[in-house]
Amino acid sequence: HERDLIALREGPQIYEFAFATPDGEEKFIEMRKFPIFVDGEAMYVGTVAMDVTQRKRTEAERLDMERRVLQSQKMESLGILAGGIAHDFNNILLGVIGNIELAAMKSGADSPVRNHLEQADKAAHRAAELANQMLAYSGKGRFVVEKVNLSGLVEELLPLMHSVISKKAAINLRLDKELPLVEADVTQMRQVVMNLVTNASDSLMEKSGAITIKTAIADDGEPGFPGLGGAQKKAGEYIVLTVADDGCGMDEATLSKIFDPFFTTKDKGRGLGLASVTGIIKGHSGKISIESAPEKGTTFRILLPVTQPDSTKELSEIQYVDVGVPEDGAGSKTLLLIDDEPSVRMVGKEMLESAGYKVLAAADGVEGLDIFATHKNEISLVILDMTMPRMDGAETLRRIKAIAPKVPVLLSSGFSEENISGYEGEIRPAGFVKKPYRMKTFLDAISKALYGEAGGA
Repeated sequence: HERDLIALREGPQIYEFAFATPDGEEKFIEMRKFPIFVDGEAMYVGTVAMDVTQRKRTEAERLDMERRVLQSQKMESLGILAGGIAHDFNNILLGVIGNIELAAMKSGADSPVRNHLEQADKAAHRAAELANQMLAYSGKGRFVVEKVNLSGLVEELLPLMHSVISKKAAINLRLDKELPLVEADVTQMRQVVMNLVTNASDSLMEKSGAITIKTAIADDGEPGFPGLGGAQKKAGEYIVLTVADDGCGMDEATLSKIFDPFFTTKDKGRGLGLASVTGIIKGHSGKISIESAPEKGTTFRILLPVTQPDSTKELSEIQYVDVGVPEDGAGSKTLLLIDDEPSVRMVGKEMLESAGYKVLAAADGVEGLDIFATHKNEISLVILDMTMPRMDGAETLRRIKAIAPKVPVLLSSGFSEENISGYEGEIRPAGFVKKPYRMKTFLDAISKALYGEAGGA
């Protein structure tokens, strides 16, 4: 008693302990010891016990929400950074790939430098694939969108899965055969499934185990996605893809970094796999969640919106402007190339001139509008970059169409086609070509924009 009173002179002492009730519920109790004074002297020790379970839960929920917000902000910031780098990288790669192709054209098939050019071309396209993974992480990487049955896609991938996973891993499929369709890039959805299955196989660490792949219509309150109903889309408007394993699992420290670009737990690998998955799902207006614990396996759940009957067409489905095919062909065509990257202007101009077109070039939207206003009666087509200083591609497109509504405009970007869609009516573009492009792809897009079909020039 005396020792307690001496200790309490510096202030109340607070203790906290937890216990489980008979029905298994965890409770938290806070105990406070404090002195009770009699005639100004501390004579007794008082104790108060309080049930602080709700307070602890509220605090835990607040901390979890803060963690989620911080993680979301980090992912968004990294996505913006990755997307911006990939966009600029694609512009630079167009200068590399374009010059390689032009050099190959001029050197001939029997040139002693031909093999070196081919090797450089392969390396440049591997770099382009890496940039596309960064675009996928940023959520700006959808390219060819179509209606997809995810159950069918998983079944098609089954032979490939068996060829890449551990021989001790068994794959269990639980697929909904009547699954509604989703709008997706098939190539990227295959990448998502294979990435998750490969990670599940790696988590087994050469031990026997199972990988379960399930597709289903998402229920309201789907595990991992609280609040699916209400203000968001309701049950039945999402499908859920689940990939679960009974492998080694992950601790909280690993889970907090698992979607970061360049983070990997493997001895070899660039760490872009799950980062790309996150971006791909984001680019498809979906959500992803993960549950894992050491030695208890891992479950990934991916939520994708079901295709709606009135779904907006992608830009790739828009009918191209048909201006007819002039008798005198490409030689009579003057094209305006607007791009702020000097190497893109130089390479694009030479590619077009090699095909017989006359080319005017502008360094940005402001300069491009001046040239277009002066030569509007001569210009048959505008090739327009979407990301430029002073005036971006969207505003330049609107102003060009205000001057000449019928002129076809071919959009070009280091981002994907999905991210420049949304133009209707008279400002609708005549097509899209993604950087970095090969010369044939570029010329085919020009031809299609001018004549309505490739090879018209």
